[in-house]
Amino acid sequence: MRSWTLTGWGISIAYLHRLSRVRAYVPPHFQILPVLPGLTLGGYYGLHYHDSPIGPYDELVVSPALVSVGGKVGCYVSHRFVNSERTLHSRWPSWRWPRELRRIETSLEDRQWRFQVFEAGRIAFAARGRIIAPAFPLHFSVPFIDDVSGQIVWYSGLFDTEIQLTTARVTIDPESQLGRLKPGRRLFSIGFRSLRIALGDPITVTEPLVRPLARTAPAMSIQSMAQLHIDRDGIPM
Repeated sequence: MRSWTLTGWGISIAYLHRLSRVRAYVPPHFQILPVLPGLTLGGYYGLHYHDSPIGPYDELVVSPALVSVGGKVGCYVSHRFVNSERTLHSRWPSWRWPRELRRIETSLEDRQWRFQVFEAGRIAFAARGRIIAPAFPLHFSVPFIDDVSGQIVWYSGLFDTEIQLTTARVTIDPESQLGRLKPGRRLFSIGFRSLRIALGDPITVTEPLVRPLARTAPAMSIQSMAQLHIDRDGIPM
């Protein structure tokens, strides 16, 4: 079956969030994994898709924490905001996860980028920055975990892209949905140029919550398309 494959550009801003701050954004049956005492890994993905199985659109993916459930480890996705109504009703195989429709404005010009999400006519989330380093190719995968009406799913996103270091300034409206999730201690911010994302089929997690071992699987791993048996068109080999 053809994978869900998207192309475009984007940014990723990683933060260390206090466990007490993100608990309200993570369902109680997930175990939040600290990466440092009292801190977990979270962040934002701002993505502009030139092409996808349902056409072009923009998306903000919000991950407040690294979590474990049913023996799986991944970045928990608490919010997905999109600016295309078609994405709300898509029925691509296996992909029916809820998204919220928002006005989103993006720009990338002369090494300057901007990503804004509006809520009730106001800017709820704003990020902007400047690319400060040359691009270099990188292939890596990120595991994600979603909770859809009580159904827990795990899936992996394979990023085939050129990355660039970038500055980033994030502002969140305290009255918005994300108002309590103020940015924590920023780890890094990177831009994705010539981005191609291939999402694997989601796996339903039905096992009970288990505590992770002393060393858990990494939240990010560098792999090639061939290693994951996906060609550059997103078709399993």
